[in-house]
Amino acid sequence: LKFRFCVKFYVTEPGKLSEEYTRYLFYLQSKQDLYTGRLQCAQVTATQLASYVVQAELGDYNPLDHTDGYVSELRLLHDQGSAIEEEVAELHRGNSGLRCEDAEYKFLEMAKRLPMYGVDLHPAIDHDNIHLQLGVMASGIVVYLQDNKINSFSWAKIIKISFKKKRFYIHIRSDTDDKYQSRIIGFKIVPTGHAKTSGRDVSNITHSSD
Repeated sequence: LKFRFCVKFYVTEPGKLSEEYTRYLFYLQSKQDLYTGRLQCAQVTATQLASYVVQAELGDYNPLDHTDGYVSELRLLHDQGSAIEEEVAELHRGNSGLRCEDAEYKFLEMAKRLPMYGVDLHPAIDHDNIHLQLGVMASGIVVYLQDNKINSFSWAKIIKISFKKKRFYIHIRSDTDDKYQSRIIGFKIVPTGHAKTSGRDVSNITHSSD
């Protein structure tokens, strides 16, 4: 039986966290997200992020210590291969002079700007029986269709979250001047066994953003 601690609430400015150890934990979580593919991004961005990880863990490039294939010893990207490792090694050479904490900071500064930074995805089905992904994040809830964002709801617009049987409902504040007007958007979370877990995630983040 294994237990793994992970970040639950992602901050929008991790590099500005005053507590050094807390900032380091956000770096570790974001690095793990990059490796597992949860932090989705273009290859050019992924390799740059990976080069900061190499710099943070191995320091400046040294041809005596860092021989051919040295990048393969690190778990950096979910689609890691020899060609990508060569790109990361080349970028690592350009990071010379960066201290460990500087490389971690640069990693966080780049990661926080990515659309999928801190997004917790949950598969869902809408009223038209279309399979979607609901992304819960610090700014609100985002709806994705085949990796494309098709809608978003900020926490300021969300009045409440509710559940009924296997359905998940978002109560959205109306755009009219009447503060009592609202509309409800419903989804079915799949697999259905995760509905309550997803609900707790959304509810907790909602309360944390108050």
